[in-house]
Amino acid sequence: NIFTGKLIRKAGGDVIFQTDGIELVVSAYREGIGYAGVRPDDIIIFSAYQAPDDTNSFSGMVTRIVNRGLNLYVTVRVPPDFYCLVNQRKYAEMDLKEGSRVRITFRADLVHLF
Repeated sequence: NIFTGKLIRKAGGDVIFQTDGIELVVSAYREGIGYAGVRPDDIIIFSAYQAPDDTNSFSGMVTRIVNRGLNLYVTVRVPPDFYCLVNQRKYAEMDLKEGSRVRITFRADLVHLF
């Protein structure tokens, strides 16, 4: 998950990374154009009705699931697309399918800027 965008400081002091029509809250202290990355295993998937409304929390739809044995790569279209990693247990508990409505969330300190 690597996105091109712009870092700006909001009036309240939060630093936001703007990309593809969404804003990611980040824990950075600079401004300008750059890249942001979020590791697939740092993204938590919830059902559309269970997720907390946290800082970086977005609604989306599962568009692809790739089974890699112990883990599955799940593509969630917000937009943009986020690639998430879930284990078999979470996959089975959530009964994830292509077309499922979900929420994803990740902490601001897990957004890597470069």
